[in-house]
Amino acid sequence: MELSKVQQVVALLLATAFVAIWLAGCDVVTSGGPLDRVTALQQSQSELPLPPSARDVYYYHIDRGTQDHDLFVRFSGEPKDIEQFATAYFKEQNAFRRKLGKAVSEPLIETSPQAMAKKPGAGRQGLPDWWHPDKIKKGLYIGSKPETFPIRHFWIDEAEGRAYFYGHY
Repeated sequence: MELSKVQQVVALLLATAFVAIWLAGCDVVTSGGPLDRVTALQQSQSELPLPPSARDVYYYHIDRGTQDHDLFVRFSGEPKDIEQFATAYFKEQNAFRRKLGKAVSEPLIETSPQAMAKKPGAGRQGLPDWWHPDKIKKGLYIGSKPETFPIRHFWIDEAEGRAYFYGHY
């Protein structure tokens, strides 16, 4: 069955409208440069997981509509403070999920080179140029298990006093 010219035009207009609506639904919010903790928390449209000692904060949030969000955060701080914060963050998230009756898992804590090489979002287009947890030489990874949703990862670079956070929710 062949479509008439009118049907072809209508189909093309509908497809164009669909693409325009889909593109309009994709929202990217970025810090643009290093910010202090207070400014980053005020400017971002999402809850940034930042310990009180965080400084030089960068964030990149991609919102693709309902239930498809990526959050990339990098900040500097004392490695021990960041580790304590990350561990407390996972405990808090698990307590909240338990209240909702959802599955929880204790975070994975690793120091292996393989854990440091994990790079969520690597297949995504347009990642920020400051996103490099894969370049950590000595550090700690604290993250959710692969089967757990939402996905959360912290990488702590002990040599640079820097942390990376990735969340997909």
